[in-house]
Order: sequence, then structure tokens, then C-alpha cells
Amino acid sequence: MEEPARTAVAALLEELSLSVPGVRWARPDGVHLTLHFFGALPVEQHAVALEAAQETVAGVASFPVGLARLGRFPPTGPARVVWLGVGEGDPALGQLAARCRAAVASRGFEPERRPWRGHCTLGRPRGPLTAAAREALTASAERTLPAFIARRLVLFESHPAPGGAHYLPLGAAELERSVPLS
Repeated sequence: MEEPARTAVAALLEELSLSVPGVRWARPDGVHLTLHFFGALPVEQHAVALEAAQETVAGVASFPVGLARLGRFPPTGPARVVWLGVGEGDPALGQLAARCRAAVASRGFEPERRPWRGHCTLGRPRGPLTAAAREALTASAERTLPAFIARRLVLFESHPAPGGAHYLPLGAAELERSVPLS
């Protein structure tokens, strides 16, 4: 994610951390869009996963992505995840996710079975949200953040840590060309 979207996400997380208690909020520098989650990936599989990323972006031009709308998973019952959805660029990201599933499956990885939903995980409630927390989320739900250009697919390794995971980039696959944000 690029500026000014990165700064806007950090400001949103700060606002939510003050108005919605009882949630373990993500580190701003760790907020990302996931096309495929590998889980524990042995070191000897990193190169194969990067090949899948290269295949995924082959011939694909960079495109604008806008983040909008707060939501939660699951949509009913106790929330396990608070997320920021994708507005502009969602169809293009959905196509990349489908290409990614095909590329990882062709290399023997287990593809995700659930439908892909473009989102950035912002936080994980520690328990049921209070009525006040639900109201604060609802009041903040209709958000549109500045767009950014999707330029690369990055393979990250996640390292759980107090205060949120740290993400170590293992490699990236660049989209074909850059386009100006209009």
C-alpha cells in the first residue's frame, strides 16, 4: 500500500483504537490485502511460492485500489475480525485472487476454498463487542480512503509479536507497468 492511503489507514486505526475498545488493532505498517494465505511455509517452498506470484501477475497492468467500508467477519454473531473493504479495484483484485489460486494449486499448494473477499484486517475483538463499540463501528462504517496503485504482489512471512504481527517480505512479483493515479 502506498501513500496517501498508508497514512489514512494509520489515522483510521488510531481513531478506532480510541472509540472501539476491546479490539486488538493491527499495526499500521502491517495492514495489507491478502490474495492467498499459505500458513506455515517451509523455506524450501519460498521459491515455488514466488513462482506462483510471478505467474499470477504475468501480463497484468498495475491498477488503482481504493479502500472503503468497515465490516466484520462473520457478518452475524460475535465478530472475530474487523476489516476495511475494497471499493475501487475490487474486480481486478478478485481476478488476481482467482489467478493466484490457480497458480498455487498448479504447484501443489492447497488453494483457499472460501470465496475471496477483498479486505484489510484491521483488528480482532478480544471478546464480544459492547453495544457502544458496535455503535462506534457503525458510525465509522462508510469510509473511503485515498486510492493507491497496486504495483506488486509480495510474499510475506508473518511473525507474531506482542502488539501485532510483524511481516517480513520474502520477495515480490511486479505488475507489468505503472499507471498514474487520476
